[in-house]
Amino acid sequence: MQDEVLLPGGQLQRPGFVVPGAPETITRSGNVFYCAAPPLGAPHLRQVLEAANVHFYLDAPDVLMAGAGYIAVHATTDGTKTLRLPNRADWCNVRTGTVPLHDSQSYTVTMQAGETLLLQIDRSGA
Repeated sequence: MQDEVLLPGGQLQRPGFVVPGAPETITRSGNVFYCAAPPLGAPHLRQVLEAANVHFYLDAPDVLMAGAGYIAVHATTDGTKTLRLPNRADWCNVRTGTVPLHDSQSYTVTMQAGETLLLQIDRSGA
């Protein structure tokens, strides 16, 4: 199998950091990813994770925590946020007690920077 170049050399910008003799910055060989210049910034890490078919709950650059049937989002920017689950579920806003969506795989909400949203995810009825 031929290695796939995810980011050609020169696209990873770090002042004062040079990787001598590294023609590719990030390459993929099967399910293994190689990076000659870690640590990766969020945009480059996202490229690697997308290539590995990792599920993304949120496309925005906000803080997200997910687990034990809950999703928390802390908005770092103003705007519309779309949360996506791998499966359909009922979504409950923990703060208000409302269930804005039943049997849905995604939830879109407008948030302001600094706002935090806590959702309970119930897959039993979906």
